Amino acid sequence: MSLECSHGDPQSPFLQLPGDIRNSIYEFAFYCPDGLFCTEKKEPDGSRKLVITGSDHEEFNTLKFVCRQLYWETAGLELKSNQICFRPSQSSEHNANRTSPTLCIPLFFHFVETCTPSRLAWLTNVTIKEWDTYSEPERCVTKRCYEYINSQCDRIVDLQRFCVLHPKISVTFVIPGFGPIEHLRTAKFVWLGLALTRLLRGVDLIPTFPQGRLMRRPNAKYDAMSESAQRLVGGHHVENLRYMPPRSGWRLEDEEEMLQRSFVKDFGRLVGFLDTPARRLRSQAYLAFAMKLLQDGI
Repeated sequence: MSLECSHGDPQSPFLQLPGDIRNSIYEFAFYCPDGLFCTEKKEPDGSRKLVITGSDHEEFNTLKFVCRQLYWETAGLELKSNQICFRPSQSSEHNANRTSPTLCIPLFFHFVETCTPSRLAWLTNVTIKEWDTYSEPERCVTKRCYEYINSQCDRIVDLQRFCVLHPKISVTFVIPGFGPIEHLRTAKFVWLGLALTRLLRGVDLIPTFPQGRLMRRPNAKYDAMSESAQRLVGGHHVENLRYMPPRSGWRLEDEEEMLQRSFVKDFGRLVGFLDTPARRLRSQAYLAFAMKLLQDGI
């Protein structure tokens, strides 16, 4: 493109195209099948700004820097047709030493505050992914899940209210410590799922499962959440907000296979639990619930 175009020269061949054709080109050029990421970038002067990046961590929409007209035509268009994932910065101090979570719900609301109403209306699909705990031992992962819910219940309620006000924006919230499945036994994954369903949706599914000592665990895990978390979060049901376990790059089919192997290992060692056809049949309720959590979340 010529140097004159950088000043918005109307003789640019591209800018001479009809607006609807340019819009079709933008729609194709700004689509990313793997989704985009919103994170903070540290500037040379020490300040931080929000940027939308691709998987290479570089700003995705560079066309807006070509000239003033292209800026006005393309700034923010990448929001229209892409899933936007809000995640910790790769250079974040918290992410580097893994001692405390980098909170992405405030990052999301900071982004919302910087959007004009028309640009916010372009947003359709959002994922909020908090600090990853993949390398933690299992007992630390689940403990982190409890600690996170207890400490962030007010922010989760704010997120629920946002979803109520913006029903056309689909929000997926990835809960730290609620997976990934290869680092969490199936039994603990099911118990956590039941406790979180009761907490975050206000729906108690425990009576629908075969009763016995297995069902004491979800109650104990639910009780581990603070009373304030139960009071503030429980009972809110928002259709366009779902809570998902973390994923670590495996295909869904591979994760389902790992889930089945772990299920047999976990529940098969409970004496008498799988020793009759009726009990084996009832045990499938646990596996079906675990599969639903993995595929659809809470």
